[in-house]
Amino acid sequence: MSYQFNFQHGLRKKINTIDEGAAMELGYAYSKGKHCVGYSTDPRSLLPNGQNPMIDGCLDAIAHSHAELFSILNVITEVKLCSSY
Repeated sequence: MSYQFNFQHGLRKKINTIDEGAAMELGYAYSKGKHCVGYSTDPRSLLPNGQNPMIDGCLDAIAHSHAELFSILNVITEVKLCSSY
């Protein structure tokens, strides 16, 4: 597992399941107004309507492929660039 937390760019973490530390970091990033994006290639879900609502509630989006992830990150980057003017 590797992760990097950067206050300017947010949290990037590669995990198979979310542990207490990752959940705390996600909640902290969310509370600071950072964009939070999930990535899951596992089609199974914990609940009928998704994953843990405490995790899903902090995420702007959940990507299910590399292409979808890059698309979401491009949109977030464009929004950040437009809002800085």
